[in-house]
Formats: sequence, C-alpha cells, structure tokens
Amino acid sequence: MSSDPHIHLDLSLTEEDGMSFSGLNFSEGDLNSLLSGLGTDDAEPYEGELEASEELHALARTLSGQYVDVVGAFVRQVFSSRPGRAQPGNQVLGALDALLRLSRETGDLPLQAALSTVHDVIKSGVPEHRRDFNRFLTQLRDGVLLFADLLREEDAERLKGLILYQDRSLPLLEELANLKGIGPKRLERLYCAGLFTIEAVAEADPADVAEVTGLPRKLAEQVVDSTREFAERQRRSCVVELHQRVQEFHAVLPRLNPANEDDRRMLDLARQTLAELQSALSQIEQATTR
Repeated sequence: MSSDPHIHLDLSLTEEDGMSFSGLNFSEGDLNSLLSGLGTDDAEPYEGELEASEELHALARTLSGQYVDVVGAFVRQVFSSRPGRAQPGNQVLGALDALLRLSRETGDLPLQAALSTVHDVIKSGVPEHRRDFNRFLTQLRDGVLLFADLLREEDAERLKGLILYQDRSLPLLEELANLKGIGPKRLERLYCAGLFTIEAVAEADPADVAEVTGLPRKLAEQVVDSTREFAERQRRSCVVELHQRVQEFHAVLPRLNPANEDDRRMLDLARQTLAELQSALSQIEQATTR
C-alpha cells in the first residue's frame, strides 16, 4: 500500500460559532471507509507487515495535512481574540478526533501524541482570565508546532506560516522592535502569546507578560510601558487627523449652494454635526494635555 500525496479527505465542516473555513469541502465518509478497513478481522490482507509500516504512517500524515487550514484558522482566530471572546473549538475537535483514530489505527505513535496534545489543550476550553488565556495560547502554539513537524514539508510550512510571526505588518510589534533586548525571537514569543495588539498589551500586567513569554521582568515592564505610550501617540494622532478633517469640511460648506429647502436642511444639519464634532474633539484635546 503506498501513500497517495493527492488524497483529498472529504470531511464536512459547517460554519458554526462565527468561524468560516472557506475553500474546504470535506465529509466523514472517506475517512470512515478508510478506518473501517484497518484493524478488522474481515478486511482484505495487505502485502507485508503494515501495523507499524512507514507507508501507513506516511498515509496518516498525508491525510492529517488536509486539516492544516482548519487547525490554522482556529489558532489565528484565538490569537486575534480577547480573553472571553474567542470562539470554542468544537469543529477542530471533531477533526482531531478523526485524525486521532487514524493515528491509532496506523500505529503512528508520534502523530498520536502530537494530536492528543493539541486535542487536550483545545478541549480544556479557551480561558476567560487574561493570564490563563495567554498560557493557553502558548500551549496551543507549542502543540500545533509539534503537530506541524510531523507533516509533509509543504503542509508543515503552510501551518507554521499561519501561526508564526514572520515579519507581519503589525504596527505595535514594529514599534516594540525598537526596544533594546527585543529581537525577532522575542517578537515571536509576544505574537504567539496573543500580545500583538495595543489593547492586549496595554491592559496586561507586566508580570503576566513575563510569565507567558519568558521575557525578563524589567523588559516586560518596558514592553507594557512602551505600548501604553504608543497607544497615547496613536490616539493623539487620530484626534489631530480628525480635527483636520473637520476643518476641511468647514472650508467646503460655504461653497455649497443648496438648490431647495431639503438641501438647506441637510446643509444646516451638516453644520450642526461638524460643530458638535469639533466641540467633542476640543474636549478630547484638553483631556490629553492634562
């Protein structure tokens, strides 16, 4: 029996919990048919000893590679969520259950161990507390990377590309890269712990950041402080830009010539809205300078 690199499992996954796996078209029929022929007394015998054969292992890993996008989509969704807002992993657990059965039937112990690790992490549930959530992300990332290392090269690279920080365009991490002591490895640790958004890092306790990323405590404090300063600069920049936009609209209004009463009412409403917006921006600017 030889492994076919072009095998495409048909394992059906529907959209639930707001998660979408576009481009995947799977049903459980093919996998169940395959498994029903493994380890049964009435199955036709294979040539040679297949219980621990490399060919069966290669088949199991080829089929496992069909789930790279499913697993990667879940990880990316969790990484980009706030604690308590990540979607549950019910769909991924269904896929992992099927692959765990396949790994057991083919005797692929390393694959079974890796899948069990990922399965157990996801089954434990996505924590709502920030510290537990960040620890969950680290465990999930490590387990998925262990799984990726057992796949075919192209599948492994695709999965790692979905979950590892690889010079992504993330303004906060680009800002933190300017800190002494923050290089590519530590940026990756921050990314894999879900600490790559202003909100996530600015609200974090430096002790939690140090714990889940392995950064020295002082460096973790610098990361949090720098993020808060970056957030303030971003906020001020946004206020200034909005103020400029308001001024531009004010300059345009006098040149408008309403053709009828409805147009005049709309123009008056626009002036009123701009005046209210300008007042709100002034209050924000005053609060910023306090």
